[in-house]
Amino acid sequence: MKLTLITVNYNSSENTIKLLESLKNQTDKSFDVFVVDNSSTPEQKAILKSYRTEATNIVFIENDQNLGFSGGNNVGIKKALANGASWVVLMNPDTWVESDFISRLKANLEGKEGIIGLAI
Repeated sequence: MKLTLITVNYNSSENTIKLLESLKNQTDKSFDVFVVDNSSTPEQKAILKSYRTEATNIVFIENDQNLGFSGGNNVGIKKALANGASWVVLMNPDTWVESDFISRLKANLEGKEGIIGLAI
């Protein structure tokens, strides 16, 4: 199972980094993260770029315009599928997860197809 998580950032780099930090601490590290930046301010982009050096499984995608939540996610989804993702999870940048999130998520997705909504 190739799992890709996508979050869209628009001038919320501090929140996005909190999410990325929670993902960095996962017990199961077999997943990718795509951060789609929707043309944030130069200051906000600089914050994300400074974090980029610490990231190993994170792909940063920069849009030259703000495509909104759905447009930003669509860019990430297309790249994730082209990269071989079998599952794509959309995450708000102002969320963070517990260290066993990925392992529990994979257990819930195993053997399923289609679109799935998860309980919060």
